[in-house]
Amino acid sequence: MFHTLQNVRRSALITIGLLSLTGSPVLAQSYVFSDMGVLSNPSTTYYTRGINNLGQVVAESSDGHASVWSNGSWTNLPGLAGWGYGAQDINDAGQVAGAGNPTGVDAVVAMRWDSLSSQPTALAGLIPLDVTQTLLPFDSGMTINNHGAVAGWVWTPAGGLNPALWQPGSTTLTELGSLGGQYTWVYNHSNNDAGLVVGFGQTENGEASRGIAWDNGGPPQVLALLPGGTNNEADGINNLGQIVGAANNGAFDDNGDINVPVLWNSVNGQPTLLGTLGGARGMAMSVNDNGQIVGWSEALDGRAHLTLWDDGQIIDLNQFIPVDLVAAGWHINDDPVLESTIFTSDFLDINNQGVIISTLYQGDFVNTLPLMLTPNPVPVPAAVYLFGTGLVGLVGLARRRMKATD
Repeated sequence: MFHTLQNVRRSALITIGLLSLTGSPVLAQSYVFSDMGVLSNPSTTYYTRGINNLGQVVAESSDGHASVWSNGSWTNLPGLAGWGYGAQDINDAGQVAGAGNPTGVDAVVAMRWDSLSSQPTALAGLIPLDVTQTLLPFDSGMTINNHGAVAGWVWTPAGGLNPALWQPGSTTLTELGSLGGQYTWVYNHSNNDAGLVVGFGQTENGEASRGIAWDNGGPPQVLALLPGGTNNEADGINNLGQIVGAANNGAFDDNGDINVPVLWNSVNGQPTLLGTLGGARGMAMSVNDNGQIVGWSEALDGRAHLTLWDDGQIIDLNQFIPVDLVAAGWHINDDPVLESTIFTSDFLDINNQGVIISTLYQGDFVNTLPLMLTPNPVPVPAAVYLFGTGLVGLVGLARRRMKATD
């Protein structure tokens, strides 16, 4: 009798376990889409860039302002008359990194806003802003950590880009080392609160691009390649030191190297393949402190899809874009070849609450629309719950019958 009861219990547990394993991955998590109020007021649209853990979003507006979305509405950050601005990242204190340019002048200056109500502070570059000179700056603050340290890039007198760091409360430039190539980049969401900055740069001969990490302004540390690979790039880092980006493994096609999304669990770690939605290419762009990663990957339809990598699951985020918007022609930048380089790839970010931001386009990238996806956990399907409770009831019935025969 004991063995009979034990077998019923075991069968119930196995059945419930199998039901949980056979469910679709997206049943465990759904998302609520928001256009962040733009469709109801389409006079201005926004290119979203970064989100903090309070849910505040920064963007570049179509009318030339650095803008912030907070408490359900958009406002423009302060700035000087005759200047255009763009915001790239925001920390939890409401400090913003970005850039500005004087109207009619082919120059860009790195900027920091110390609050959402303060005037921007210009950050020093290698080339001063002097409109009487031919050589002008092309600098940008791309990412800011919770201590207020800004990282980005500065234009060099020789005509290249060098990685840059501006310490909290300072406008003084600290140049980060390169691998000897002409261009080295630091992009959004790429410096953590421990002072680690990640990016990528050309090697001295310009034949390869390698992912790089700088520890509190120290020398560049080169990230490991995939077996057989020659190139990689680091695009985001979290406060655990996990780094995400893309790498090739030596494979290529008519469009060039095939880059795939990867994760390094530390600066000295080996890259781990994250996988795609069935296609060849992909890129991981931002990682939160829970290890959730967002980027894009090529699907079986041959197009790039917004993608979430979460605890071993690969989730196609395109399914949460409303069907009426898709029918009206709204889409992400879904060319997997264009998306395979950071220079033409969409900006993506995810905060510690799992809220994701990006941008949608309509037609030939003429119109833009902010995209925000907010997690909306889905309960275990009722059928699974009822079946599980039914099995538990069978266990109880078996126990009563065995007692009756004792």
